[in-house]
Amino acid sequence: MVAFQTDRDANRTTNNASFDLDGLNVTSAYVLLNGIRYPYSDVGTDYATNKYTKWYHEYLRFYTKYNNDNKNDACLSLLDFLKVAPLYVFDVSNQPEKLKNTTIDETLNMTFAVAAPANTMAYAVTYFDLMYTLTGDNNKQIIQLFNYQ
Repeated sequence: MVAFQTDRDANRTTNNASFDLDGLNVTSAYVLLNGIRYPYSDVGTDYATNKYTKWYHEYLRFYTKYNNDNKNDACLSLLDFLKVAPLYVFDVSNQPEKLKNTTIDETLNMTFAVAAPANTMAYAVTYFDLMYTLTGDNNKQIIQLFNYQ
């Protein structure tokens, strides 16, 4: 998940809990996990022409998947998404099995239509959840709940 804020460090009159979309028309955004691209095709934004619904849809999928909740009750409505928290959410949970048991090199690539405004900060959160492990051999598979203690 990635979001941007512009010129918030020195300005105490702005809401630091919200994020910005002004001037950040992303022409291409993707994540590389050990060289494998997510999503496979370019997804951009253009808020002037209302081209942002893909990112809202990705936010709803993330919310529904990780909260086991109905996306109609998501924390952010479409209007709140645009005004308060325009997020770029990348679901990389459908990785090949060869990536799941190794250290993963994660690279975020974003291309903008114009240079980002001065003093723009990118904030990224990587959410990792391992609840179950799958072990076994060719004869039987065992699913175990991950021990958090």
